[in-house]
Amino acid sequence: MALTPDELEDLSQEARAPGTTPARLTALAQHPELLPLVASHASCPPALLERLAGSADTDVALGAVRNPAVPLRVLERLQKHPDWTVRCAIARVLGPLWQALSRDPNFKVSQAVQGAVAPPPRPAAPPPEAPAPRPPPPPVPPPPPPPPPPPPPRRWERARPWPYGVGLRAVTVTAEGIVLAGGSEGSLFRSADGGATWERVPWPLGGSLNALWAGPSGLVLAGAAGLARSTDGGRSWAVVRPQGQFQGLASRVTGELLAVGAQGLLLVSGDNGLAWRTLPTQLAVTLYAVTVRFDGVAVVVGAGGYILHVSLPEDRVEVAPSGTTEVLRAVCRLSDGGLCAVGEKGTVLRWDPQVRVWTQSAPKETNGYRLSAVAQADDGALVIAGDTGFLLRGDRSGWRREETDQHYAGDLWALFPRRGDALLAVGSEAKVLARRAGSGPWTNRTPGSGSTLRGVWVSPRGVVHCVGSRGTLLRRGVDGVWSVTVERSLDWLQAVWGRGEREVFAVADGGGLLVSDDGGVTWTRRDGKKHGRWLKAVHGADGGVVIAVGAEGRIVTSRDRGVTWVERQCPTGENLTAVHVHGERAYAVGEAGAFLGSVDGGDRWALMPFPVRGGLRAVWHDSARGLFVASWEGIFRSQDEGQRFERVTPRGGDAFWGDASALWVLERSGALQRTADGARFEMLDVQYPGASLNAFWGSGAGELFAAGDAGLVLRRDLSPPSR
Repeated sequence: MALTPDELEDLSQEARAPGTTPARLTALAQHPELLPLVASHASCPPALLERLAGSADTDVALGAVRNPAVPLRVLERLQKHPDWTVRCAIARVLGPLWQALSRDPNFKVSQAVQGAVAPPPRPAAPPPEAPAPRPPPPPVPPPPPPPPPPPPPRRWERARPWPYGVGLRAVTVTAEGIVLAGGSEGSLFRSADGGATWERVPWPLGGSLNALWAGPSGLVLAGAAGLARSTDGGRSWAVVRPQGQFQGLASRVTGELLAVGAQGLLLVSGDNGLAWRTLPTQLAVTLYAVTVRFDGVAVVVGAGGYILHVSLPEDRVEVAPSGTTEVLRAVCRLSDGGLCAVGEKGTVLRWDPQVRVWTQSAPKETNGYRLSAVAQADDGALVIAGDTGFLLRGDRSGWRREETDQHYAGDLWALFPRRGDALLAVGSEAKVLARRAGSGPWTNRTPGSGSTLRGVWVSPRGVVHCVGSRGTLLRRGVDGVWSVTVERSLDWLQAVWGRGEREVFAVADGGGLLVSDDGGVTWTRRDGKKHGRWLKAVHGADGGVVIAVGAEGRIVTSRDRGVTWVERQCPTGENLTAVHVHGERAYAVGEAGAFLGSVDGGDRWALMPFPVRGGLRAVWHDSARGLFVASWEGIFRSQDEGQRFERVTPRGGDAFWGDASALWVLERSGALQRTADGARFEMLDVQYPGASLNAFWGSGAGELFAAGDAGLVLRRDLSPPSR
């Protein structure tokens, strides 16, 4: 039976958790979607790991390679895997000998591990001809010391201070006003100024963080790998329960703390979270949230529409009829003594303290939405949050949708009511929203941008510019500090390029053109704000023309530093994906093998033949190596300005960047190729950084920067590694 998205998410967290047992991993292996995670888990049973290693599925095989406890015999089997990326992943595990593995298909893993590449032993000395005594042989000189191992290869590393783009699933505020927000990838953020600035806090357990609780005695955090406690305002954390997949936390007036989670997990602590005891629920479903009624009875909601009423200290657990089988994800106590629970498919339930029963109470505005959070503001209004940025506010005048960031369409996962700042909301893409009491707007307090980044350019001094979805413009100055600007009149910014330190150009969907003359600090729209065919790429010559290309053969040029732009005739209607300018020569490529050239700075264009008809991804020209075009069918090179092309490597690419020393080719996976002469390409590594990479650029300081999905920015040092 296929898993629902919520079941898949819950089981995936369990498969990632360090404390998951071998028996549980064997049970999770019954679901094909979880096989890569099971294969990569250190506690995966050896027999199961060997079976998974024989899978033809590349993701499962890669999971086995990444397993820190993978046996040598399993790696030797995977060395024969038909997918080249699996063999290269094994090579990455072996470290310095990966090149020998990629060149020689008969090279054995055991040779690398056991040192079988050592020189052969010396032959035995011949026997003496006669028993006559001989002078003692001269002393044998000691063998020369082994050569030092080669330096480790350069790798991509994160260039931003924390993994932006994570999904935030929990938020709380201490009595001192400290805000904490946590979520996926073990991300935990702390703000001491109400969300104006954030710092990342180390988290001792893996997996996602699902709930936060703040009380007079400290903080407790519940996650997919256990429970932790802090007594210093969230600066440091101590693990109090290193196992269990937890989803919700709540406390009673009398001091007891409750935690709920997967497989009907219900725990109670009477000492502020130091020690915990289990209450049996006889349920195998995930319990997502818990709150406490005014009379002290705890109310728990979960999958299958289950609602539990828990009486303490009697430890009595009762199942209350809910009238639904939908997943219930959140519950809150209301000022009139009632309760409200929300869940999948727009489900809203109310509990009346007078009749003490649950009834359906969903307004028509929630129909079809996945509702994940509910809270009551100080002014008595009820606020419900859910997927696609859904926020609904209800009071005596009725229900109405609340506007958030006009570009935000991510999922909102948690709400927290606080005095004076009425509500905090958190969600996917590291979103943090705040709304003051009354009818004021929601303001963005996100700790950075979680946007998908489509373009990156680096100035000669190393200032990094990135652009992406929701009008996001990122800038890292020479001091290493990142700043975020949002151009709200544009949605998707597709590419960025500049020259010198002051001129920067960006292009966008809808034909948007942005120009900065102060190094990306401020931006001006130069397209008249008229919607047109989207622009995909921009490039120019030093001191000369700037050219942008895009949908349906659109080409625009500027010779006055981007103040005015001229539409140019294009001989094709195909979507153009990349452009490169070299002096007065310009080249553009696009879908269906579209290859165009210009010799007058982009004023006139000619459609030129190209060897393949597939989509062309990138183009680059330099006088030392020639003209290069990247496609899904390989890298092609021309040494006669595009008249004839030859395929120089069958492996394709998505972006180029070059300097005097080499030309570099990037793939979305993070794989990087390099050539010094334009004829021979060297594969540096195959790497999976966790998000697809969309663009890269280098600096004069010997660095590469790559930008990708979920706000990811990576950096790579191009200098030779030291021994």
